[in-house]
This record gives sequence, structure tokens and C-alpha cells, in this order.
Amino acid sequence: MPVAVTATTATFSGLTNGTGYDVSVRSRDTLGNASAWSTAVSATPRAPDTQAPSTPAGLKASLITRSSFQVCWKASTDNVGVAGYRMYRNGVLAATMNATCQSLSGLTRNTSYTITVRAFDAAGNVSAAGSVTVRTRS
Repeated sequence: MPVAVTATTATFSGLTNGTGYDVSVRSRDTLGNASAWSTAVSATPRAPDTQAPSTPAGLKASLITRSSFQVCWKASTDNVGVAGYRMYRNGVLAATMNATCQSLSGLTRNTSYTITVRAFDAAGNVSAAGSVTVRTRS
């Protein structure tokens, strides 16, 4: 459908998400002379991603020493894709990573730590937290 504008940009509304559209342009001078049509550019609008990834599950500690341990979990899933994970130690951000295992060091011996992990996607949606409590060796 032709759209006439006097600017170098145009906004299209009423489009259907998931449907491809081809757009090409041409210009006219004040006398009505028109240029050739440009090469078409294709675009497919998408609905914004509002779905959070699944909760990281199966958190398990291993390699526990007096001052460190490793926590691993099952990968989260998302309708678009998981961008990464944030690990919290006693409620404080300890690491941001893409992997499903993370080591923590410099810890106090014979001390319990609550570790929570949240997955996030590129749109900023964040999962509920999976958690595990780990005690370092004495």
C-alpha cells in the first residue's frame, strides 16, 4: 500500500507480528517528477519478549573446601533464548556468567552460604531463583 510522506522516515502501524513486509521508496520533486523505486527492504515485526526464562533447577554444590566451592545447575530454557545467569551469595550478586557452573572462593571456613541463581534473557526478563545452601569445611 503506498504511503506518501514529506520526511525521510516513516512509521508503519497496524502491522501483524510474524508477517513479512517489503518496503521500497522513491522521491518526487515539486514538479511531480518521480525517481525510480529503490531496492526493497524486508522486515518482520515481532511482539516484544515478555516471558522470563525457566527457574534454574537442580542446584548442587561440589568441590567443597574450607574456602571455596562450586555450584552447578540444569540449564534454563526461554521462548527466545537465555542470555546468562546471575549468582547471588547470601543475597549479594557474586557473579554473572553464561555457564551452568560457577566457583566461589575466598570464603570463611565452616560457614553456611545461601546461593541463589537467576536466569535472564536479552529482553531483561529474569527468572525466579533456584537456591542451595552450602557449608564450607571446618
